[in-house]
Amino acid sequence: FCGCSPDPSASLAPWPRELEALKRRCIDERNQSLQTICRIQLASRFGEEQMEAAGNSICQQIADPLWKEECYFRLGEELAVGGNLDAGFRACVLAGRFIRNCLTHATWRNPYDPSFNSGFALNKLLRRFHENQTALISALLAASPSEQQEAKRNLLSRFGYSVYFGSGIVHPSPS
Repeated sequence: FCGCSPDPSASLAPWPRELEALKRRCIDERNQSLQTICRIQLASRFGEEQMEAAGNSICQQIADPLWKEECYFRLGEELAVGGNLDAGFRACVLAGRFIRNCLTHATWRNPYDPSFNSGFALNKLLRRFHENQTALISALLAASPSEQQEAKRNLLSRFGYSVYFGSGIVHPSPS
């Protein structure tokens, strides 16, 4: 594909990080395969910037179902990494065959609150977990029951890890 491009080095240049420059690069790209990859990168960058609607719009522009699913995977993961796990889950639900991996990546890459640790009373820990789980599961309404269950197990595992190991404070009483 590079041999047909007037300037193959332009097609192989690194993607710009700046959103407007990357958007222009995607629009100007004439090679369909590279344009698709560029759009996935752009949606990922929108996810990093917590621009869920813009990322969704870019993913919708991808015609090939496999690459559209990859786009939603990347968007969901980046939204979660930025601290917006419910938006990450909403994107993951659209990731088709990648939904389970997307939910796992989003859950485990989402930052945790280091101030919340095993030194808290058990009832406070459980209340916090159930509040978070209820809010996040509402983002998964379009997922299958088994995918919802898997997401719940991931959330519980991540919660336990965050409380006991991620916080640096390990107090045995809540267990």
